[in-house]
Amino acid sequence: MEKRHISSEFRLALALAIVKGRGRSKVAEQDAHWKKKARLYKQEIKALRQEVQEMDGMLLNRGYCT
Repeated sequence: MEKRHISSEFRLALALAIVKGRGRSKVAEQDAHWKKKARLYKQEIKALRQEVQEMDGMLLNRGYCT
């Protein structure tokens, strides 16, 4: 079987492709993490707004506000 010589340029290109691939997966992982956090914050804000509206309605109904 013939042994082939792998050029240093090919090795460099291969190494760069591997690094880029790992970088993309890491970026995608971080992107998913921050999207999840943003979704959780939006849900929390929505719940807080609803609470404020309910409290505001209760105060107005009882005549506490002038």
